[in-house]
Amino acid sequence: LAAAPGAAQATLQKYEPRYGGTRWAVSFGSYEGVERFAIDELQRMLQRFVPYVIEVRAAAGPLAADRNLILAGTRSNNSHVAELIEKGLIALPAAPQGYTLACLASPWSPARKVVVIAGADPEGVLYGVEEFNKRLAALPAETAGEKRAALDGLAAFRETESPAIENRGLWSWGYVIYDYRRYLDNMARLKMNRLIVWNDEPPLNS
Repeated sequence: LAAAPGAAQATLQKYEPRYGGTRWAVSFGSYEGVERFAIDELQRMLQRFVPYVIEVRAAAGPLAADRNLILAGTRSNNSHVAELIEKGLIALPAAPQGYTLACLASPWSPARKVVVIAGADPEGVLYGVEEFNKRLAALPAETAGEKRAALDGLAAFRETESPAIENRGLWSWGYVIYDYRRYLDNMARLKMNRLIVWNDEPPLNS
């Protein structure tokens, strides 16, 4: 038993972190309903840019100030988003389904970056995530090293948007939709929120 601490120390020295540099982490306000889909979409896109597993944690937990952060949520469910709004560092998205996107130096650790995806409501969080994902997809990077450098080198930006049309959707014959779940997921990625399908009877797979 006396040798156990030394053995543990030797093990820690042997297995050093494989990937250096500052890592990214996601801090979310809610993982329910629409926001669950939003956080999954965000994590899935971020994972394309880094070789390590993106850490995703609730905002109610401790803030990982030693990392570059992506804060996602509303003023009411993400205290870190609320703090940035109260400090005047980001604008409050007031219109329904609206969102604010921003990339700035972290007020908790100036050497780190913070990307904020603040929604006026859960739908706004989703649309903000999809807009941010579109930004990431447009980054000029192909190799693994270029992708990580592009994410780490995100330039500062700020924007607040809200839809001009409340209901945005598609009309379709229901019989040509073979996978309703994937169809609706793709509509959400395009910031649509209304589907009208024409069937003689409700589809069994709907």
